[in-house]
This record gives sequence, structure tokens and C-alpha cells, in this order.
Amino acid sequence: MGAGEGPPRYLLLSYDTAGELGGTVALEETWARCADCEGLFDAPPPPAHEVREPHDRASPDEPLYGRQPEPPEPPLRLLGCTPLGALQRALNAGEEDLGHAKLLRLDVTGRAVQTAVEGELTAWMPSAHGPGLVDLTLDPWSERPPSAASEVWDLWWQGRPTTANAWAGCGPEGRAFWLRTAAVNRAAGQPDTPAGTTHHLDGRHVTDEHGFFCALGEAVNGPGGYFGRDLDTLDECLNGGWGAAWPFTLIWHDADVARARLGAARGHPDATPHPGRRPPDFEELLAHLAGRAVDVRPV
Repeated sequence: MGAGEGPPRYLLLSYDTAGELGGTVALEETWARCADCEGLFDAPPPPAHEVREPHDRASPDEPLYGRQPEPPEPPLRLLGCTPLGALQRALNAGEEDLGHAKLLRLDVTGRAVQTAVEGELTAWMPSAHGPGLVDLTLDPWSERPPSAASEVWDLWWQGRPTTANAWAGCGPEGRAFWLRTAAVNRAAGQPDTPAGTTHHLDGRHVTDEHGFFCALGEAVNGPGGYFGRDLDTLDECLNGGWGAAWPFTLIWHDADVARARLGAARGHPDATPHPGRRPPDFEELLAHLAGRAVDVRPV
């Protein structure tokens, strides 16, 4: 990185298309470490109204106006990159076809936190971040992370959280993405706590379904822990290998917060609104856990 730059936030890897399509282990080479990225995050959805434009009608019965096509998403720019390996050789040779790449988000130690996006490298230019550095243009073909990912990755910047409830200040989208980040950062291979263990869930911030699963993950596996992100993945975790062998006891502290904010209190003025899919309410969560030999004790 250039003078005054902090640790790189992104790591660019080659994308092993043959390995991915052939079902073999992907062979990925480090191509660059980059100071930052512009245009990465998916834009929030537009206001809920339909824009129409006139078009030629195939028949008199066809409406005059049709849906306006979605504008193509612009590529993203990787800033202040140190090119390495095959990418450095390609740039030195003046090659135009730079290839497929995978972008990872890093923490301050250089550990990969999560895959950000995959796509095609289409251009490069010298970077204003310092001599020898380049800015790269990446045209994504995979889904971009939501804007809430930026907030979550900042919370993981110093590494795996060491104190509980770092997610509590996030909104619903941030809490949902926190669960995805926690899932890919779980300590695989660790033995489950023995059956009959008592776990304590901090319920002070359980104001929505995502908050419940954030808190449950930390109750079982500590700060930044994961133990499901919905009822289906919870059931998978209860099968073993995710931190807790069942049956176990769950002491749900400050359960009145969830009782008031989750679906059972839909008429309550503090109830959290949920457009679209109806999440499980407080009593349904208790019943689901009880049906799987989890002794839940709200306090």
C-alpha cells in the first residue's frame, strides 16, 4: 500500500472455472491486495412504483406501455492494488484478457472474512494511491453484497468479535448479513458442548427474527457465533456438529423484549413490522425449540 495507507481491505484471487465446473478443488492464486473498492455494494431497492415507457405493440390488445428495462449495473473499481503472480505478469505483458477473479473481504490481520463478489477483470490503470499500484475494473457476474455488508464487515475488521452483541446496532438487513458472515466464520471441527449443557441467551436486543438467531448463535458459540439463521438451518445445527449437542437448556434472559416485539404481539405498539413472509412469533419459537428437546426457560 502507499504511504499512509492502512492494511488492505480486499484480496483478489484467480477464479478456477475448470475446478468449479468440474467439481474438483478450486486452485486459486493470489492476484492482488487492494486498499479499497468502489461500487461494490448492491444499491438499495428503488421506491415501490412502476415506470413505464411506450413500445411497439404486436397487437391492438397489447398495452401501449411496458416495463422499463433495468439499467445495467456499472462495474466496480478496486483501488490501490498491489498486483502479484500471474496478474502482474499479464499487466507487464500488456495482455487485455485479464481473466476471471474472486474478491474477498479481509480483516486487519489479512485473514479472509468473506467472499464479496466474483467477476471478470476488464481494465486497469495506474493508481493514485502510490507508485507501482494499480486500480482494477471488475465486472461482476455474481450477486453483489447488500449495502448492509459494509457495516457488518467494519464490525469484523478487528477480527472475530470478542464481545457479544456487536450486531445489536444493525438494522434487519445488517443482522441478516451478520448471520451469513458468522456462518462462514464458524470454528469448524470444534467439539460440541455435551448434552445437558445450559446456555444463556442475552435477549436484550432480540427485536426481530434475525436478532434472535444472532443472539442464539452467541449463546451457543460465543461472540460472533452461529447456530442457524432460520428454523430450517436451526434444525440442521441441532443435528450436531455446530457447537451444541442436544438436549440442552436455554436460559432466555430479558425474554419480555422478544415477547413484545416478535409476531405474538402483532397488535402491540412496539411490535416489529415484517412485510412479506411472516416470521415465527415468540410462542412459535418456544414451541419449535421445545419440540426438538431444547428446554427453553424465559426469564
